[in-house]
Amino acid sequence: MKNDYELGVMNGAMGIVVNAGADGSLVIEFDGRAVEIEAGSDALGNVQLAYATSIHKVQGSEFPCAVVIAHKSHSFMHHRNLLYTAVTRAKESVVILGDRWGIDNCAAKRQVDRRNTFLSFLLHQERP
Repeated sequence: MKNDYELGVMNGAMGIVVNAGADGSLVIEFDGRAVEIEAGSDALGNVQLAYATSIHKVQGSEFPCAVVIAHKSHSFMHHRNLLYTAVTRAKESVVILGDRWGIDNCAAKRQVDRRNTFLSFLLHQERP
């Protein structure tokens, strides 16, 4: 969902569709608050279904169950911090799917926290 101040829903908010009207309208529950979105409204175009989502998009959120994929075909994304973030999204249970190599690689690989920015350059410039 994108920012919609009129509905009181902010970018990235996740809700549960509790009713889908025959006319195409939706009632979505966000943190215990029901929000009705009329058929044909601009707000309807901002709704994305999220049967599955990325680890990055759910940082800070929790779910009863999380399913994490750690397969060797995704090895370029493997690192321990990402696996930790994925596993800790689950309140009750977590399922890790993949192969032994992929899971071991995720657990063993440390993310390099070095960032390439111009910050150092900007801080050392002379000011007028």
